[in-house]
Amino acid sequence: VQGTQSYSNKLVLVFGILASVCASGLAWTINTGRVRAIAMAQRINQDLLKSEEEARRLALVASRTHNSVILTDPSGRISWVNEGFTRLTGYTLSEVQGRKPGAILQGPGSNRNAIARMHDAFGRKESFTEEILNYSKDGRSHWIELEAQPLYDEASNLTGWMGIATDITGRKRIAEELAIK
Repeated sequence: VQGTQSYSNKLVLVFGILASVCASGLAWTINTGRVRAIAMAQRINQDLLKSEEEARRLALVASRTHNSVILTDPSGRISWVNEGFTRLTGYTLSEVQGRKPGAILQGPGSNRNAIARMHDAFGRKESFTEEILNYSKDGRSHWIELEAQPLYDEASNLTGWMGIATDITGRKRIAEELAIK
């Protein structure tokens, strides 16, 4: 009986030690995971802050540039325009948001071949540059050089388009005058 009791006491002691070791290992694993999770959260937060700062700087540049800047969704519907767009076209964001640029800016004098090339590049999701005659809200015509680029996320999904238009009306008029002479 005494030998059995001694054996039982030893088993209890061994199981107690094993349970303590397992509990210590579990506590260490949980703590290590917690420390890694906190470090990862801090890195993500720092990356987010850097991204937000970069977005603020880019928005500042886009809003202050003399060029017209348009951002669209993947289907080409306007989601944002800068002040340069409003100065050039007379349209505000609230007037054009959700609409396609060509539907409001192109008109009878717009080159149909240039429009077809833009639509083809858009369908292939490729960047393009075109010169085209557009029309302002008040009906005034103006020439632009449009550079459009598809925008993608990290997973290579199309998220929208960015168009930057430069008013080249003066340059076109001078070229026409020189051609007439």
